[in-house]
Amino acid sequence: MSSLFDLPAISKVFLYSEPIRMSCSFPGLTKIVEKDLKSSLQAGNLYLFSNKAKTYVKIIFWAKNGPCIIAKKVLRGEFELKLGGDTLSISGLKSVLEKNNSVIKPKKAKKPDVEISETKEPIRLGRMKGI
Repeated sequence: MSSLFDLPAISKVFLYSEPIRMSCSFPGLTKIVEKDLKSSLQAGNLYLFSNKAKTYVKIIFWAKNGPCIIAKKVLRGEFELKLGGDTLSISGLKSVLEKNNSVIKPKKAKKPDVEISETKEPIRLGRMKGI
């Protein structure tokens, strides 16, 4: 049985240290690999990028005749990633991409923007002077 595409002989899997906008596609991710990581897609490596919430990852690499992107999004939880320019093994990459190994963390309650007063007295608005 043949697969849809064959992964190249992979040297390393690099984790990009900064979260990115997931609207980045071939030109944007290629530019990050070349300018920030000082590498080339044709080097035989995989480059993994994540959004800030760690709910969406993209992997870019060079296939037989051009760049290829794989994207994955989790609907619950987040990917277990420690961004920092580190590398992953292939087994580490597989465990990151498997949904069962994603970390599910409870959402933190947001603090209200306005503090609510518990007084029973009505709030009186005074006239502003000088208007």
